[in-house]
Amino acid sequence: MTDRKQSDMGFITELDGLTASGIERVITGEDLAPEVRDQITDGIGTNLIENTLKPQDTGNTIVAQDESSDDSHLSAFARFQNHKVHSFIALPIRFYLAYVFISACLHKLVSPESFAIDIATYQFLPLVFINPLAIVLPYIELTTGIMLVLGAKARSAALMVCGMMVMFMIALSFALYNDLSISCGCFASNAAAASDPISGLTMLRDSAWLLLAVYVVVFDTNPIGIDRILQRRKKLKTS
Repeated sequence: MTDRKQSDMGFITELDGLTASGIERVITGEDLAPEVRDQITDGIGTNLIENTLKPQDTGNTIVAQDESSDDSHLSAFARFQNHKVHSFIALPIRFYLAYVFISACLHKLVSPESFAIDIATYQFLPLVFINPLAIVLPYIELTTGIMLVLGAKARSAALMVCGMMVMFMIALSFALYNDLSISCGCFASNAAAASDPISGLTMLRDSAWLLLAVYVVVFDTNPIGIDRILQRRKKLKTS
């Protein structure tokens, strides 16, 4: 019979090397020194024995497998989302959306009072908000367009486009519901664009722009532009 260590830590070390049958003998008290048996009775080493003999929980194994399958599904989507082809598809989309919003903001910057009248004709906002919006919104459109062109926080800029398109579509829906005979006022004032009345086609056009912006937000994870250049320089410095 091998010598046993009398210390608590020595006893635990010895148990670690035992087989299952050996542990069963320990539990039944065979081949144990009285001091060790007393320690087990007092609760020292009991948790180690119970954990060693405890069978594997098949339920937990099933859950782990389910979680693993979910992770693999998410991983596959992430691989598709991060595919480099999206950057090349999103680039012309970004340029197009930038063109739309920069073109839309020019007449508003030149003549904010006319743009304020355009907003008022929708009869959607309280009068107190019309003038501030007429002053601020064109600069937001301009900034968004520049960010999209340069690739500086391009996904954030696309998210701003999404927010603006949702706002425009809500106002447009309100005007169509109330059968207002007005022009869009997107690219020119109502007075200069009387031949461009709002309609269901206007809603479809805005919906298409919204979907393009959503594509950039979701899939352009590594946009071509300033952000990518700065990221590469940072990697070079750290390497």
